[in-house]
Amino acid sequence: MIRRDKDRKKEKMEVDSMSAVVGVTPNSLGSAYIETPHAKVTAAIFGPRQFPIGEVRNEARFNVRAVVEGAAATTGGSVSDRERSLCAQVVQSLEAITLLPRMGQFLYDVVIQCHFGGDVCAETDAAITAASLACADAGIEIKDILCCTTVTGPEPLVCPATMHSLRSAGARLRVASGTSAEGGIVHMSLSGVMGDRRKLEEAMSLCTEVNRKRRHMLIEALTRVA
Repeated sequence: MIRRDKDRKKEKMEVDSMSAVVGVTPNSLGSAYIETPHAKVTAAIFGPRQFPIGEVRNEARFNVRAVVEGAAATTGGSVSDRERSLCAQVVQSLEAITLLPRMGQFLYDVVIQCHFGGDVCAETDAAITAASLACADAGIEIKDILCCTTVTGPEPLVCPATMHSLRSAGARLRVASGTSAEGGIVHMSLSGVMGDRRKLEEAMSLCTEVNRKRRHMLIEALTRVA
């Protein structure tokens, strides 16, 4: 996560540090733990298992369950906006980097545990990154190792679709992208509005650059024994 604080004459930028460990959840197919100054998240993958009776699919599917500050949520249940958003963004990101047709007609359960709550942006970044790393730890074929970064700041943001100011008191841009040199953006969300298109493009570039710089750390985690 990147935080931008604007004082009178200059803009200050803070990039959160990130550490990773894999193989942390016993009896799981694969797991990963991501820690930043504002989030501690574990992602574990279980399965594969057969689809429930009556559900017919021609490719695999991820079923994500999130546990945030003791409250459980699933992609199919009635949950809070915070938990629903977390689950949905993890599913969308995993579907973008995995080869579902090659994984058979099976269901994979993904359990996300947020151990240190409070910062929604940091938790979501860590959850998406941890889920991607857990897939790699599980031996699931993926197109690229994924990392997620959110940039926030006191400035209002611009809606890229309409380019109209929403008069927001703040801005938040989240970018999940591949960490390889060829890695592109697989998921992006914008809350608020940004001053102009140039600022939006700069923020997107900054997030993808941070994601790529974390590749070495993520790959190194896969070579260590938890």
